[in-house]
Amino acid sequence: MKWKNDLSSGLNWSSEISNLEEKMVVARKVASFAQDGDVIGAGSGSTSFLTLQELGRRVKEDGLQCKVIPTSREMEMTAAVLGVEATTLMEDKPDCAMMVPMKWTGRATLSRAVAVRCTARSL
Repeated sequence: MKWKNDLSSGLNWSSEISNLEEKMVVARKVASFAQDGDVIGAGSGSTSFLTLQELGRRVKEDGLQCKVIPTSREMEMTAAVLGVEATTLMEDKPDCAMMVPMKWTGRATLSRAVAVRCTARSL
């Protein structure tokens, strides 16, 4: 759905994002794990917001076909604006999650984000 209103004209976080550069590194890395057909749990923090933007970029530029399970209406609307299909736990089982705690910084963030890629289907 392509909305034409102020809500969808610009995707902005509600406040300044702390550790923005480090979180962008994490967002790009986590989004790089996504594969066609993946169902990804999307948390509601700023790192998940940035990751969802990177997923949206991959959907648009690379033709990535994935779904996200948003944990909030805000993330659901963000996914819609970005062209990333949203689903629910009632409909799909996640392959991985991008709920990265905001307290992580620097190298710890990246190494733990790399570990976020998981296969829930085998559980």
